Amino acid sequence: MPSNHLTGSRQFPEVILLQALSDPIVHKTRVLDDTRDSGYRDWDSALAWNQRTVERQHLPGEQRIDTTYMSASETADQILTLLGGGES
Repeated sequence: MPSNHLTGSRQFPEVILLQALSDPIVHKTRVLDDTRDSGYRDWDSALAWNQRTVERQHLPGEQRIDTTYMSASETADQILTLLGGGES
């Protein structure tokens, strides 16, 4: 496999991975969670952005992942699977 100037080893496909949530209550709960380190708490804006994202057409190479009921580990496993580096 050809070398990649960013990783120094393998090249990955050009893909856009996008997290989206299908349940607005779960999304609001996550945004307002005090344990999140981002400090971002504007849940109205977050819900609006998520809704626009879910409704728009996919971009070329875009894969959307509904992480509503997934743990961080499950999300990482899904991403690796989509990139061809995990179990299917």
